[in-house]
Amino acid sequence: MIFKRPLPLVFLILAQASAFAQQGRWQDNWDAKEAMIPMRDGVKLHTVFYVPKNKKGPFPILLERTPYGAGSAHGGPQRATKPIVEAGYILAWQDVRGKGGSEGLFENVRPILPKKSPRSPASMKSATVAIQTMPSANTRR
Repeated sequence: MIFKRPLPLVFLILAQASAFAQQGRWQDNWDAKEAMIPMRDGVKLHTVFYVPKNKKGPFPILLERTPYGAGSAHGGPQRATKPIVEAGYILAWQDVRGKGGSEGLFENVRPILPKKSPRSPASMKSATVAIQTMPSANTRR
């Protein structure tokens, strides 16, 4: 396939390469850590944390739960934009139950629990455990 106007495509590729080069290697900005976070029922959820290097904490945590794979501590953080890197967030990706490296049974749509239910959402438990285990985490919610 021959492009009639390749200039915009070339410009886009060069802009992306320039942005990547400015950020440098992810290892220069982050320390990576993997953890299995236990839930109330004993199921452990695979979580990957990226903690900022060379910045003074405590740091807020951005937690994303996904059925598509949280990745590993050997790969760089997903969707880490320049403002997030500069602000010094702890980035965390977590596999939902039954997906990726997490244990348990995957339910595509979990039922809505009544307000007085003794079960708390897994995301709240994960955030609480992350704050307790990461010494550089901000304890405010």
